[in-house]
Amino acid sequence: MGSLEKTQVMVYFSLTADDFPLEAVSKRMGIEPTKSHRKGDLIRKISEAKTHSRSYSSWELCTGYQESLDAGEQIDQVIRQLKDKEKGNQWIEIGIRISMPVYDRLRHE
Repeated sequence: MGSLEKTQVMVYFSLTADDFPLEAVSKRMGIEPTKSHRKGDLIRKISEAKTHSRSYSSWELCTGYQESLDAGEQIDQVIRQLKDKEKGNQWIEIGIRISMPVYDRLRHE
């Protein structure tokens, strides 16, 4: 039997800025993020004297990788969670960058 190619898709909605209160975003949006971090959070300790820390704050809502032939399904999952929440232009006014990238990858089985 030959190998089958399966596509996995991940979509996420992200708010990023230099620094902002993550809890306030969750409260205002009415949903919890799937992932978030604050500016200054430790990424890893390089040595006793050196650390690598986050240079910005981020609030994300993500589908995780899912097997799919249509990324629109994952986009809809994220949009349904955001629907009827705060309007995006209010976030831009306070300096938060909004993005919604789509990633896909092929798996060979």
